[in-house]
Amino acid sequence: MFLIPNISVSLGSIIETNEELERSLNWESGKIEAKTGITKRYISNELETAENLAIDAVKKISSNDLSDISLIISVTNTPSISFPSLAHFIHSEISTYEETHCLGINSGCSGFVDALIVANNFLKADDCKKALIITSDTYSKYIDPLDSSIKTLFSDGASAVIVEKDNSGFVLHEKITSTKKNTEEHLCMKHKNELNGAIKMNGPQVLTFAVGTVLPGIKKLISEDISYVMVPHQAGKLVLDTFKNKIPQNIKIYENYQEYGNLVSTSIPNLLFTNPSILKEEKNLIISGFGVGLSHSSVILKK
Repeated sequence: MFLIPNISVSLGSIIETNEELERSLNWESGKIEAKTGITKRYISNELETAENLAIDAVKKISSNDLSDISLIISVTNTPSISFPSLAHFIHSEISTYEETHCLGINSGCSGFVDALIVANNFLKADDCKKALIITSDTYSKYIDPLDSSIKTLFSDGASAVIVEKDNSGFVLHEKITSTKKNTEEHLCMKHKNELNGAIKMNGPQVLTFAVGTVLPGIKKLISEDISYVMVPHQAGKLVLDTFKNKIPQNIKIYENYQEYGNLVSTSIPNLLFTNPSILKEEKNLIISGFGVGLSHSSVILKK
C-alpha cells in the first residue's frame, strides 16, 4: 500500500501559443485548436534539458521529504546525456542515502505507470519505504520544424513524484501491460550521424493502437458496478474524445491537454498535480499510459 504525498512539476519556459505556431506553419487561424484541442504548449529553451528540468522539479520538494529516499526511478526518452541515467544525476542533487537504488527507464508515454509498477514492487518487498519517480522529456528539441503533424502536439516538462509506503494508502489492485509487435517505428527517434534524428510518429497507427488495444485492455480491468476516475495519458483531442465516446459510463475521465499539450512521460503526473483532489478524495483510480513501443500500461488503484 502506498500514498503519493508530493508531486512537483517543471515545464519548459517558453509558452508557445497557437497564433505563433499557426503563423510559422502558414496555417489558418484556429486550425490547431480545432484539430488537436490544444491551446498552447510549453517549450524548453536552449539551456533547458531533460536533466535540469528534472532537477528543477525535484528542488520544488522540501529537502526533509527527500532525505529518506531509497529508490529513484527516472523516465525519459530524450536525455541530453546518454548515460548514466537521469536518476543518478537526481541522486547527486538531494541529501539522501548513499545506498539509494537508481534506475533509469527508457520509456515514453507509458513510462510513469511503468515506474509506478516497479516502485510498488519494491515497496511490497520491503526493499524501500519511500521512492522518487522522475519523469522528464524535451521532445520539442527533436521534432522537425516542418513536421506540422506532431509539432502542434508536444510540450516539454518534468515531474518529481514521491511514492511512500503507507497502510492507509492505495493498493495496486490490478494491472495490464502490453506491447504490440512490429510497431516500433510508429513512434520513434533514430540516431543519425551519432546524433539524435527527428522524432517520427504515425498518428493513425497510434490512434488505432489506443482504440484497438488500450481501451479493450482497460475494459478487462474494470467492474461495471464500481465508479472509477480515469487518469489517462494526455495524448490529445482525437484519442481522448474517442475514449470518452467508447468508455463505460461508470468511468469519469480527467483531462488537461488543452492547456498543456502532450507532455509525454510527464502528462499523467501533471494531470494529478493540477487536480490534487483525485489522490485525496477518490477511492478507485485507473491510471493509463500508452505510446512509444507501441506499449500500454494501466493500473487500478484502490483505497
